[in-house]
Amino acid sequence: MKRVLISAAALAALLAPPAAALVTSVPLPAEGIAPAEMANLLAQHETAPKLAQSADSRPAINARTAGVGFDVSFGQCHGDRCRDVIFDAGWGNVKADANVTADKINRWNAENQFLRAYIANNTLRAEMDTRVARGSTANVEEYIELWKQQLRRFKSFMGL
Repeated sequence: MKRVLISAAALAALLAPPAAALVTSVPLPAEGIAPAEMANLLAQHETAPKLAQSADSRPAINARTAGVGFDVSFGQCHGDRCRDVIFDAGWGNVKADANVTADKINRWNAENQFLRAYIANNTLRAEMDTRVARGSTANVEEYIELWKQQLRRFKSFMGL
């Protein structure tokens, strides 16, 4: 009985809305979200976002959570709105880290949804793609919380 109660409490905690969630949910148009709107939502979730530009001059956001810096980039942009939001974190010089192995990365990818991991140019990458067009700000906030939760789990799993 005690295990059932503990499991029920853990499930309730996972399903509860984020404490920093906005009170109202605003629909997003088919064109998606503007980078400034995304930065505002990230700020509501304590990630210290800063608007930036990617190397190819597209809008981007630099932010931080769980001691990890991450970037938010945008895809399928038309005007100032973008249909796709891509969360991305990286850890350099992974050849020197014995915790980071191809087998461990493959195990993560096989056992976990949403956040995928790989190594490119001696950098361990963690990414999560989202489609926000025709959604709502509540959907975007769920993605932000999911990213934060997955990033913490991944960091712990990899021993980073």
